[in-house]
Amino acid sequence: MIATIETTRDRLPAVLALVASELRTPRFDSTEFEKLKQEQLAALEQSKSEPQTRAFVGVQQRMKPIPQGTSAAHNTPRKTSPTSTAVTIDQVRQFHRDSMALHSATWRWLAT
Repeated sequence: MIATIETTRDRLPAVLALVASELRTPRFDSTEFEKLKQEQLAALEQSKSEPQTRAFVGVQQRMKPIPQGTSAAHNTPRKTSPTSTAVTIDQVRQFHRDSMALHSATWRWLAT
């Protein structure tokens, strides 16, 4: 995971504390999750008809064909995976607990 923040030097400690808190214990608001999911699915549906997207996917499929029946085969704008529409907030929470915990985080600083 990469988090990009922009702040002033004097606010950096407070901003880092806020980012760490959100990563450790996110709210996972059910209403916001459903809204975001619907927005993402609508964007995916819209991209199906965009020529640039269709051309990119066509080139990708010819350069590196994906066997049908694999989960990666569903990752194209033409096919919306059933799991994309069926994912629940509880599954996201569990994924976060299993995969995104800060116990293995490393911090990298880039000061400009």
